[in-house]
Amino acid sequence: MNQGIAILMTTYNGEKYIAEQIKSIQKQTYLNWKLYIRDDGSSDKTPLIIDEMAKLDPRIIIISDNLGNLGVKAGYMLLLNNVVAKYYFFSDQDDIWLPEKLDRTLKEFENNKNSLPVLVHTNLTTVDESLNVLNKRFHPNSQIDNLNIILSSNSVTGCTVAINEALKQKVSNDVVGNMVMHDWWLALCAVTFGRIYYVNDPMILYRQHSNNQVGTDTTLIAKFHRILDSNSEIDRLESSFSQAEALLKKHGSKMSPLIWQVVSDYCALPHEKVIHRISSIIYRKFRKRSFLGTISFWKILIFQLKSR
Repeated sequence: MNQGIAILMTTYNGEKYIAEQIKSIQKQTYLNWKLYIRDDGSSDKTPLIIDEMAKLDPRIIIISDNLGNLGVKAGYMLLLNNVVAKYYFFSDQDDIWLPEKLDRTLKEFENNKNSLPVLVHTNLTTVDESLNVLNKRFHPNSQIDNLNIILSSNSVTGCTVAINEALKQKVSNDVVGNMVMHDWWLALCAVTFGRIYYVNDPMILYRQHSNNQVGTDTTLIAKFHRILDSNSEIDRLESSFSQAEALLKKHGSKMSPLIWQVVSDYCALPHEKVIHRISSIIYRKFRKRSFLGTISFWKILIFQLKSR
């Protein structure tokens, strides 16, 4: 096995920021890496930029195929299944990695050596298009990566994530269509079969702009607007139930009895009467990461979600 690390990046019309992101990877204090890039059918100069940078740095490897536009999660899973390394890092095309990101993440793996599936993620600093800071520390000091939370609310940000070979093997045959997003699925599998570790310090500048595939709510007002949009919140909740059901169908036979029961109880929520939902919420402590998110989650489950 390759004892180095693989950085996986999918690109799509990213000409404005892609060179800056790759340069931030090249400035890492840890040097034994390979960057695998698959372009997802860009119509701008992105392919030319990454080709030119690859010519100057043999650690940058362009993955070419005839599969066309696959989308973000399918693109990342394709790369993951076709690359061999000891650890796998996921990179967006428009962020900035701080110089010690690889080192700090690898130290977390080494400090918690484990043959089980492991995911490590870090805090992040959100910035605008010009790298002006919007939120210095986006996540709380003590990250919450419990199963009863991750089932309904993804607690990891994909561009900060790294996984070990054991987690890759666990998800290698999973169907992309069952995933809300690849990072959420990886987090669910890690917390179900192994461990999640968290680096509290921000290790990337997460750029917010109009073309973000997945953004973040950086202000309290934005969070209120999202929570008040009941239709969108219901859609997200329905997606989380479908994803949990797919997880149970795919991996349930290998779960511990306790974890199987927790996932099963979550999947049962939309099928139950309100009184049973309330009982399950209390007993299993199902909630979301934030206080506001949890209130919205409970409100929808109790007053708005119709039984399937």
